[in-house]
Amino acid sequence: RPGVAASVVLQRQGRCFHAAAPNLSPLFTQAVDQEAGDHPADFFTQAVFGGQKLVVQDIASDPGWKLHRDLAREHGLRACWAVPLQTGEDAPLGSFVVYSHTPRPPAVVDQELAATAAQLASIAIEQRQMADQLAFQANHDALTGLPNRLLLEDRLQQTLEEARRHSHLVAVHFIDLDRFKYINDTLGHPRGDELLRAVADRLRDIMRKTDVVARFGGDEFVVLQSPLRAESAAAGLAQRSVTSLSKPYESAGHEVVIGHSIGSALTRQH
Repeated sequence: RPGVAASVVLQRQGRCFHAAAPNLSPLFTQAVDQEAGDHPADFFTQAVFGGQKLVVQDIASDPGWKLHRDLAREHGLRACWAVPLQTGEDAPLGSFVVYSHTPRPPAVVDQELAATAAQLASIAIEQRQMADQLAFQANHDALTGLPNRLLLEDRLQQTLEEARRHSHLVAVHFIDLDRFKYINDTLGHPRGDELLRAVADRLRDIMRKTDVVARFGGDEFVVLQSPLRAESAAAGLAQRSVTSLSKPYESAGHEVVIGHSIGSALTRQH
């Protein structure tokens, strides 16, 4: 369509961002994305979270463009209209936004094209989200959200191959909760699940971004620690794990203390 530029604007955790904008300057989209979603009256906040069609015939005078009016003018954007992207459950995904280089309302053909494009984009995005969700579920533990045994084994193989290439240390820590069955039997399985999630959170908190914490199964967890500068770093992590997991847990008004065992292996020793 001559004289227009289209984009797909999505939301993630309350923030708006341009997911696709092939005919818009990255300087424009990046600048907008830094603030989009922060202000309720902003055009992008209304377009993405409002779930309704919007038409701005002149960006220069529209109050929703107050924050980005000068930026739009710099990039030759004078008018715009937005069509919501929705799933079959009418949950807002984002918005299909079309910009015009002249101030004007959308023609009938513009509205028809935008509606068709928005429908196709909604289908594509929903399918991708479903595929991502299935992939996540296949590789992560449903209870704790940690990587499962399958993903751990894949990461371990990759990490060991990298360690051989770069000659650095890797440590694997196997953590087993002691007498966990007793917790389930006395407090019930919901409290046991709550405790497992708390253990997972504590392990996440003491790990680096490069380390992998996985639920191996039942009451067993594994930490893949890499890369290591020295063997003492493995002992340090094991000790931090002991200290963190030994603190009492609060569960339904009860203070629970649970024992655990940790075994560690290093690539140069084992």
